[in-house]
Amino acid sequence: MNDFLTEKNKKTGVLGKLKWVLCVFCILFTLGAIGASEKYIGEGRWGMAATEIILGLLFLYPTFREIQKALKKKKAREIACWFESYAQSTLSFEKFETEMGKDAVRKLEKMIAKGYIRNIQIDREENYILITAPNRRVNEKIYITVTCPSCGAKNQIIKGRLCNCEYCGQRLTS
Repeated sequence: MNDFLTEKNKKTGVLGKLKWVLCVFCILFTLGAIGASEKYIGEGRWGMAATEIILGLLFLYPTFREIQKALKKKKAREIACWFESYAQSTLSFEKFETEMGKDAVRKLEKMIAKGYIRNIQIDREENYILITAPNRRVNEKIYITVTCPSCGAKNQIIKGRLCNCEYCGQRLTS
């Protein structure tokens, strides 16, 4: 599983498919209730028609909830995949919203609060996102944080490779 996804995002298996079958049943029941309410309206039985419509709407509620959950899981997977491929340990709000769209930080906060995303911290005072996932893999390479011996800046580098400090140009090794 992705380092950024919580247990809420795991595949549901047979029970998950059964939920969708029940959702289809609820939709069919609602359509039947609407048809019955038309009959009751034609007979002048307004109370029964209202009851049928209310029951139909109550049966639609679980279907809408399941659709909402599925959309949230899809968005969480999209965000997690984006963070999985991001090599740095911090990210500015501007860059994140440029990549993921308007209000992306607010949406990310909601995903974290509702338990869909983990290993990410949002700093509203400094306007950046801190990525805290341990042993992140980017394109199947392990990135580690190395402190520059020259300027003290923290750099994300691929484990086992040589590179230069992105701030002062000093050679870094892992």
